[in-house]
Amino acid sequence: IEFLAEDDHIGVGVVCKGDQNRTTRGEIFARGDLARDDAGLGVHVDVLPSSFTFNESDWSIMPACVDLKGKDLGIQDLVLSSGDQSITVDGGISKEHADTLSVRLDQFSLGIANAFLGQQFDLKGNATGEAMLISYAEMDNKGMLIDLVSEGTSVSGTDLGRVEVE
Repeated sequence: IEFLAEDDHIGVGVVCKGDQNRTTRGEIFARGDLARDDAGLGVHVDVLPSSFTFNESDWSIMPACVDLKGKDLGIQDLVLSSGDQSITVDGGISKEHADTLSVRLDQFSLGIANAFLGQQFDLKGNATGEAMLISYAEMDNKGMLIDLVSEGTSVSGTDLGRVEVE
């Protein structure tokens, strides 16, 4: 981990060499600015082009912006991609005003979850769709909308075919 700071500017680089088989490794870089005003401390982070390998799949992280100020989180165009699959995060979430955070999956391999769930689930399929987390102006009121389709879905060897979540 490399961390640099000067005045109100920060830089972070994380390099993980991973395991001996090189199935998991990566490099993630970001730079940012700190600012304080009447609303409190704020952090603006520019995610720089980065890459990582997880379960032998190479992923790219495209440039993006992340802003954190008080009870507000904003993410602008955070895209992780590997071949034909991608995850895109865009929007914001807040405890103080209305906002929407969108997570879009394109041909996302559900098999990635097996690394966390265990191979007994043998989860397969490719998901495409969007989930939106909605913040309303009322502090504790949140909502979620999901429109997701998984093709070629199976769990523990049981074929489920096309699965739709709305």
